[in-house]
Amino acid sequence: MIETTAPPSFMGHSGQGPSSTGAVYHFPASASSVTAAAFAPVDDPGLVEQRVVEIARGIAGGKRE
Repeated sequence: MIETTAPPSFMGHSGQGPSSTGAVYHFPASASSVTAAAFAPVDDPGLVEQRVVEIARGIAGGKRE
C-alpha cells in the first residue's frame, strides 16, 4: 500500500500474480475525489499504475474512460 500526505496526495495498492498486474488508487481532492483501477496481462506494474493515473486525470477532468 502506498499513501502520501504531500500534494498530490493518494493512496492505493499494486499487485502482481502470474501473468497479471493490477493497481487501485484513490486520489482525494478538495473538489472531488477519484478512485481508479486498472488490470492488464503484463509483468510491469509501472504500466498499470500509469494507466490508473491517466484514468483518474480523465475522470477529474470530466472525461469518462
